[in-house]
Amino acid sequence: MYAVLDRFESSPTGSRLAILVFDDGQRLVVPAAALPPTAREGLALVVTWTIDADETQRRRRRILALQQDVFIA
Repeated sequence: MYAVLDRFESSPTGSRLAILVFDDGQRLVVPAAALPPTAREGLALVVTWTIDADETQRRRRRILALQQDVFIA
């Protein structure tokens, strides 16, 4: 999947954001720090998604602990 780095903006908190535009016109806003340091406006980026099984399990355990605190406490 490809997207073009359309522009950089600042968030209300002052962090730097990157606006990516996909071929179908959809936009995705990501922290600029998530992009390669050489990313510049107008460049095409390969966008990929990966599954992190360890992080998924960590989050599930955290949610379960929160649920137990709410419903068992």
